This record gives sequence, structure tokens and C-alpha cells, in this order.
Amino acid sequence: MKDLTFLIVIVITFAATGVSGNNERMINGAQASAGDFPYIVSITVGGEHICGGFIYNRDWVVTSASCVYRLLPSQIRITVAQLSLINDDPEEKIYPIYLISVFDGYDYTSGLHDIAMLQTASSIEFSTNVNFILYNEAKETPTDKGTFAGWGATYEGGLATARLRSIQVSFGSDCRDYGADQYYPAYMICAGGADVDTGSPCIYDEGSPLVQDNNGTLSVVGIMSKNAGCGADFLPTIYTRTMPYYPWFKKLAGDQPKSRWDLRNPTKTHQRSLASQRESTSVAMKLTALLFALVFVALTAGAPSEDRIYGGEVATAAVPYLVSIVSSEQHICGGWIYNNNFVVTAASCVVDYEPSQLSVIVGQVSLIQPDIDEASINVFLKFIHEDYEPITKLNDIAMLQLASNMTFGANVELIRYEEADETGTIEGFFAGWGGTLEDNLPSIKLRTMTVTLPGDCLGYAGDEYQQNYMLCAGTDADTSSPCHYDEGSPLVQTIGSAEYVVGIMSKNQGCGASPVPSTIYTRLSAYYAWLTRIAGLQPPPIY
Repeated sequence: MKDLTFLIVIVITFAATGVSGNNERMINGAQASAGDFPYIVSITVGGEHICGGFIYNRDWVVTSASCVYRLLPSQIRITVAQLSLINDDPEEKIYPIYLISVFDGYDYTSGLHDIAMLQTASSIEFSTNVNFILYNEAKETPTDKGTFAGWGATYEGGLATARLRSIQVSFGSDCRDYGADQYYPAYMICAGGADVDTGSPCIYDEGSPLVQDNNGTLSVVGIMSKNAGCGADFLPTIYTRTMPYYPWFKKLAGDQPKSRWDLRNPTKTHQRSLASQRESTSVAMKLTALLFALVFVALTAGAPSEDRIYGGEVATAAVPYLVSIVSSEQHICGGWIYNNNFVVTAASCVVDYEPSQLSVIVGQVSLIQPDIDEASINVFLKFIHEDYEPITKLNDIAMLQLASNMTFGANVELIRYEEADETGTIEGFFAGWGGTLEDNLPSIKLRTMTVTLPGDCLGYAGDEYQQNYMLCAGTDADTSSPCHYDEGSPLVQTIGSAEYVVGIMSKNQGCGASPVPSTIYTRLSAYYAWLTRIAGLQPPPIY
């Protein structure tokens, strides 16, 4: 069967290249070698490749829902360590599928939530050519690149290619032409379609991973979902973002292995496959790159700006006093450690939850990968300030009593609170997992930013900003602003030689506006009596 398929591919390819007159863009990419992409699998039905996927852990593979949602587990196989669809590769192995799990909200018409997981009937054996890959948040500036590999057709309407191929994909593309009902930026990535790209995904590439180098570690940032045809020039491809689905991944398949497999020298793995592209297209690519740069400058100079990024800087270590408050494995807001049994957060974060629905994560940097001192502790009791007003957010403060005490250490520690210093232009420090765009999902990495005090909250109505109980911070001079999912996280100042919490993030008028809008924080000094009554005094400092 493999030999017959190969002959058909050869005949069609020669016929197409002989008569096309270069009307259809060839999407060949470069042939991969053994070990280049150990995380990629071929998903087959009846021995025929239908789409790709990536290895999440020893028992689970991630692919697109559109590939498998109409199939039964008994119909599907995955093949690992495969290069050729025709000839058997040295470590190639086929695994039957035990379970198909399509994301509950998958919409076939729009492609929204186009993601699925396959549980193998037996655990995948890892080796040099077979291993899992981490997933992460995408970097999406026009200078960022990604690597894509699959067995997709080499031209529009073609059959699957007989050999695994890879291409380089650019970011910063514009998918607005797809329409608002087809492109959802919070859940989809728009990439490719630029002159500098070395190819484009095509049919049979669905489900295959889009990978980026993240500080020396390769991470999946998206899986191929759809495009408007791979034979046309300059059409970007839409990928399903992997980042928004971390609660679903963890709930269904658990964490990825803690002994992380990464590629500290990513050039080694892709060097061979990219060398042939550079040799055959170096002059053309240089000219194309120059043209692309000129076009990009011209377009961006006159185009309206996108939503402003409010990400801050990615933290390299845990902020010891900061916690993530989660429900059903999903980060919902932040908080800070009052003592070894109590956490302070915003009432607006937890008012609609029962204690049994909440957990507190300490020692955390990444929402998707376990950190060194990370620990999850269940919530025993919830205390909402009795005068909390959900409309104005007056008295937006709550305490969570934990079911067991925290263990303090280098990455887990309490912080004291104090009256804010609002004289002149004073800086504060803020950290959280808030969205990096207005209406976006949480950042999967902890981010930090500097905030200027005092801010200007005159734009809020009189009952929206009550100075005795609220703190206004953030000015036009700031480059970042708290966003959704930052609620409850602490605003910290250095007073004397020590750090103190002075407020907790309550609300703002949107983080996607420019200039940066001031944010309103609950003023902690107004609640010392309430905090003490609920949780007692904080432990005295150790000098």
C-alpha cells in the first residue's frame, strides 16, 4: 500500500510541476532527517496518513479536533519516529488509540477550539527519535520565527508528501481577512504568508505543531488548524494556540514529565533540514527578505496600531509572597501570603466560588510547568468583607484560610503590609499572571512591572473611586498595566529597606488602551482591623 501511494504521489507531482507554470506556490520545505522532530507523530486511518500531532507525555498525543472528531478510537493509529510514509524507519512504531477526547467547545464551522487529545492503548517508549515536547506561549512580533513540520501536500490539492518536511514560519501576520467569526486571537495564532517564509502548511498538515525556540528550549505554541489554501501567495495560516488549554491538558492528561526534554542547541536539530533551503535559495531569500522588510515598514508606518501589549517582563523566579488562586486547574486571580495559613485577595475574585472549588498555588512561575517549590493547597474557609459592593468594588478584599499550613522557604514567604507612599512620583512593583492584551487569557508565565504612584483616577465616577479605601496608581509614563486575571495580586513598595504590600489590584478601565489607564487598588491600610480580626496579627519580623 505504501509503495502504491508513493507512485501516485510521484506521478501527480511531476504532472503538476510540468504544467503549472508556477501559478501554484510549491510548499515543499526541506526534508527532515532522523531525530530532527522526535515529538511529531503521524495519525493514520486504515494505514493512510490523515494529519499530524505532537507527543504530550508517554500516554497522550495532541492534535486538532478537525482531524479526529468523526472517528472512533479503534479506527486510529499513531506512528512515532517516522520520516517516510512509504518505507519503515529504524525506530518507527505504531500505537493503537484507547480514547479520543475532543475539546467540549469545539466548533467545526469556525474552527474555534480546534484541539483534541488521543490516549494511546499502551505507553509510548521514548528514545533518541521519540520524545515529548513542552508547550508554551507564542512570541508574535514580526521578527519572531517558528518551525513547522509535517507530511502535508506539497501543492494545493495534492496528496500527503511521502517524507516528513519542515518549513520556517514568520509571525506578526494579519488574519483579519478571515473575519471575526473565523479568527479569534485569544485562542488562535496567525502566522506565515510572508515572502520570507520557506513554505506553507497544506492539507494533511492539520494537527501538526508549530514550534518556537524559547531561551534555548523548543516549545509548541500552536497546532495547524486551517488556512485559505496553500497554493496561493501570502496567505497566513491559523493555528490553535496551545497555551489557553493548559487546564484542560492537566485535567485530562496530567502534567508533562518533570524531567524536561529540551533542545539546548536547536540549530543542531534543524541544521541539516535548513541547509538545503539556504543553499538553493540564498540569493532569492536575501532579496525577498529585503523586500519584506521594506513592505513591512511601509505598512506599519501607516497602519492603525493593534492593542497595546501589557505583558511587563517575564519573571525568572517565583515572587515568594505571590500566589495563584485557581479553580478547576484554571488561574482566576492572584493573592499574597498574610501568614502561613491565610492568603489575601480581592473579594471580586472569589465571591462566586465555594471554598471547595478553590486552591492556592505557592512558589509558582509557570502556570503549565511544575516549578521547584510549587505546592497546591486547598482552601478551607473564605472570608468576604461584609461591606463589599460588587458594582463599585468598594471594600474589594477577601481572605482565604487554607486547609493546611504553608511551608516557608526561599520561594514561599509572607509579606507585610503598610500605608502607601504617594508623595511625588513614587514607584511600586506589581507581578501577576494577567492577560497580555485586553480580553486575553492569563499569561502562562509570571510577569512583573513597575507602576508609578500616584495615578490619576479623576476619570472614574465619584462612587467608583473612594480615596479612603482605594489607591490610584499607574500613569502615562508606565509601559505596562495590570490586566484581567491580575485581580487580587499585590502592589508592593519599598519603604525604608523593606518591601510592603500597599494595595491589591481591584479594577481599571481596560488594559488595552493607550495611554495606560490608571488602575484602582484596594488600600490595605484601611483594613488592618478586619485583617487582624480574621487572621490575627502577622508574625513579627525576624532580624
